[in-house]
Amino acid sequence: MRRAGIAPWGALAVAGAVLVAAEVANGTTILVGDLRLPTLWIPSGILLASLLVVERRLGVLIAGAVAMVAALVWRQGWPVEAALGVGAIQALEVWGAALMLRRAFGEVSSLGVTRNIVLLVATVMGASVLGASAATAWLAVVAPSVPSLSAWPAWWAADAIGLLLATPISFAVAGGWRGDVVDRRTHAILEFTGMLVVAAVLAEGVFGERLPQQILTPAFILPVFLWASIRFGAAGASAGLLIVAAIGVWHTAHGQGPLALPETLPVNWIRRAQGTASMAGLSFMLLGSLVDERRKALQERADLVEKLQSALTELRVLQGLIPICAWCHRIRDDAGSWQRIETYVEANSAATFSHGICPTCVQKHEHDLGPTPGDARN
Repeated sequence: MRRAGIAPWGALAVAGAVLVAAEVANGTTILVGDLRLPTLWIPSGILLASLLVVERRLGVLIAGAVAMVAALVWRQGWPVEAALGVGAIQALEVWGAALMLRRAFGEVSSLGVTRNIVLLVATVMGASVLGASAATAWLAVVAPSVPSLSAWPAWWAADAIGLLLATPISFAVAGGWRGDVVDRRTHAILEFTGMLVVAAVLAEGVFGERLPQQILTPAFILPVFLWASIRFGAAGASAGLLIVAAIGVWHTAHGQGPLALPETLPVNWIRRAQGTASMAGLSFMLLGSLVDERRKALQERADLVEKLQSALTELRVLQGLIPICAWCHRIRDDAGSWQRIETYVEANSAATFSHGICPTCVQKHEHDLGPTPGDARN
């Protein structure tokens, strides 16, 4: 898989992106025991995408892990030992997932391929299960007040969704979307920005309860996901889904929106929001990857047609009326000059001539040709 180089300050840029993503996740936390656990952990997806497209991976991994630990201690009030252990586990989890994906992707450095999306989902699910199990075991040692039965599903879902939704768009931004047909024209960029704005406005209206009660349902956001998938492929779908998931989970964690049903417990609100985000993410990212593949196939077809048309224009074929002298059989060209038929045909086609004498001409011009070698012997 092709990887891009990274400037010395690139690790700091990744760390800054992780801190910003952790700040977004800070608004989606729920209290489990004495710790506040995020319900949408985006930093892991950003770190995974960075490891997929850079060469100096160790520095990026360390910077991202340090940023995660700092965010857990500084913004979510975790004990230092708990944050250090979980940060190390997250680093190992993401490192292992990146290693598996690099080997699985091979030279196809693109997530705009259905096969690679399936590999991403399978890898994310497996890595997040292992990471959540290790993190829960560590918290059981350093923070016994945190119930493992509640902490494990919360951390696993948050980590899996963050990896699933944040990796494709981060991968595209980091420069790994080389294999896809990406439209960077101004009107496409404006349309993409408009799609994100519409997604954010609708998500805020639905989950923030700013729309009439009759239309407070996530189904009204589905057309935006279709728009993103069809027009911008897997990267566009993941970008729109990430914005909607962040807004939706944040409001659900605060008891707002159609998923925060009063008759159920808050933990069930979060699980419902996480399940909705994961299923929507999987469905529309697969749709987006199919659109990417279709777009690339059409582009390859158009390139092939163009090459064939170019070859046909270069192929010289004689056709139409050709003015030829009835006596000497010379041919008049477009410039008005008279040429021997051999010269004209060789100049206007791929044919060449090999001269000989037919039997009729041999009999007709036998006197001019002189005696043959056989006649001389007789």
